[in-house]
Amino acid sequence: MRMPPCAAPATLAEMAAEVLCTADGRAKAELSRAHAAVWASARAAGTAPPVGTACPPAQPARPENPRLLSPREMPRRRPGSP
Repeated sequence: MRMPPCAAPATLAEMAAEVLCTADGRAKAELSRAHAAVWASARAAGTAPPVGTACPPAQPARPENPRLLSPREMPRRRPGSP
């Protein structure tokens, strides 16, 4: 599980590295949307964050144990469902 950062990332590269270090898929999507909103609002204000540099992980973070189901246990999809 990802620990909360001590300080908000200051550059786009740091934001990207933070997203890559987040294991939970929903948290990763939420964090990337939050960083995109920060970037868009700063850009609209004329103060876009610098690209910067960061040290990304060798592999993106993944959940420790994904829940595996047999085909019989998978929920059935209905026509028109996402």
